[in-house]
Amino acid sequence: MGSVVDTRQPVRRIAVALAALTLWAGYPGSTAAAPAQGHRIPQVAWEDCPQNALTGLPKDVDPALMRCATYTVPLDHAHPEAGTVPLALMKRSAKDPGKRIGSILTNFGGPGTAGWGAPVFSEYFFSPAVLERFDVVAFDPRGVGRSMPLRCYTSQQQFDAVDAKLMRDPVTEQQLTDEADALRVQGDLCRDNAGPLLAHMSTAVAARDLDLLRRAVGDDRLTYFGVSYGTFLGDTYANMFPDKVRAIVNTGNTDPALRSSDGTRYEHDRALNYEDVLGAVLQRCEKAGAPACPFGDGDPRAKFAAIRDHLRAHADTAVTTADGTSVTLNSFVNDLYDSLPDPTAYGALAKRWQTLYDALPPASGAGSARPRTADTPFTGNNANPAVNCSDMPYPRDVDGLAGLAENWEKDAPTFGRPQVFNGLSQCTTWPYTPAPDDDVYHGPWNTYTGSTPILLVNALHDPATPYSYAQNAARELGPATRLLTVDAFGHGSISPAESPCTAGHITTYLLTTTAPDPDTTCTDVTQPFDTRPATNNNRIGQAVVHKMAPSPSALGPTP
Repeated sequence: MGSVVDTRQPVRRIAVALAALTLWAGYPGSTAAAPAQGHRIPQVAWEDCPQNALTGLPKDVDPALMRCATYTVPLDHAHPEAGTVPLALMKRSAKDPGKRIGSILTNFGGPGTAGWGAPVFSEYFFSPAVLERFDVVAFDPRGVGRSMPLRCYTSQQQFDAVDAKLMRDPVTEQQLTDEADALRVQGDLCRDNAGPLLAHMSTAVAARDLDLLRRAVGDDRLTYFGVSYGTFLGDTYANMFPDKVRAIVNTGNTDPALRSSDGTRYEHDRALNYEDVLGAVLQRCEKAGAPACPFGDGDPRAKFAAIRDHLRAHADTAVTTADGTSVTLNSFVNDLYDSLPDPTAYGALAKRWQTLYDALPPASGAGSARPRTADTPFTGNNANPAVNCSDMPYPRDVDGLAGLAENWEKDAPTFGRPQVFNGLSQCTTWPYTPAPDDDVYHGPWNTYTGSTPILLVNALHDPATPYSYAQNAARELGPATRLLTVDAFGHGSISPAESPCTAGHITTYLLTTTAPDPDTTCTDVTQPFDTRPATNNNRIGQAVVHKMAPSPSALGPTP
């Protein structure tokens, strides 16, 4: 389950311009948070992208529109002389340069999700009208992918040894003991190996990076598109740099005030929300019946509870299904976290549930992992806890996790326990705790009062970022916000193919900064287990995010 991110990314070498590498220390006012707004900063030096980076580019898109670069930012914005961090960037240039408005800078969440490569799939996030007039710029945030990845482990074997003891849903005494021991080892390894980035991974630091990138691509004000955790970055930027915002689209929203003030309540609310969305999926499954929903015969809720309760009661054994698949409680829960954000996966998920239900009671024994060869390099990163443990006040008591999980399980029987060990656990032993004067932003959240509203977009049945978080964010950010509701399941961006209604509002907003009317709801998304011919490709944007980065079980706990 561990905190590795980006382990399945292909390793690509980018030909980059490094002319800006040594320039930061020469800027006046080295104690300022960033080079003063009046001072000129180096512009991005774009170059051709490597050909293998453009796999998946639509045939009708000119490869010459794709450009890559590395841009350096200060390790510590308050002390630019202390070193630099190279950020890997990719751009898809506006199709019509004569009508170009500017750049859309993006963040696809995690925290810890790699953004480099996303512009190849720009049409899954933006309409043709937007791509005609904007450059789409994505980057690997600091500590991620190609941007000086923060790594706690010195080899894949070292990671595997710790990760083998980290579970999303530990139940037995031995599992709970192993979990606590592994968390302590991980904390020690991060303290020893993560290096200077460890104390410079907060979202406030990322917002300062984002502002430098805005200036470096030549935009006077920021146009931004954020997904999941990326919405928290957008909210932070708007309040740290309120006079530098042109337009912000946040989709799959966090609750910024809660996220920055009470990590425990934030995770508990998310556990309850996961439970609610799972219940809604099972309700839709029952209504659709079989064969539309393969799990639809009988009482899907009772059948699901039977699976969960059996696996939890036999947490140290596996159920072997008719096709030979061994399913443990941990793999079952991982599958839920992987699949619920993506409604296109619900049919296959329901089929796996039925196959598993048919296999009860279990056969013994679990599958074994393929051994690694000695000294395999660790190519993941541990950016997710580095960001979350900087931003969010979390409990630091590793020995208290088991009791907390037992309590949460009472009101969230499927997700209460996993959300403790997926959401809270890693910060209990994390080696960095922000000091009062460190660069971490905890509010206020209503500083932005610009004439262009921040546009919040959220699905009603989003498992990872509850719809209530979007409602809270709209209140907390003040009157300069507008919430666009989408009657849909799933987490992440909502593509033009999935919802022309949503895409139309986002397009108008990005082109003209005109937001939809208050209380606008889009209802054109195909619902789960609807067997009618679909005109929309459901959750394409989220599928692309999954392609760019590993599944949520590898991404870490919290957006």
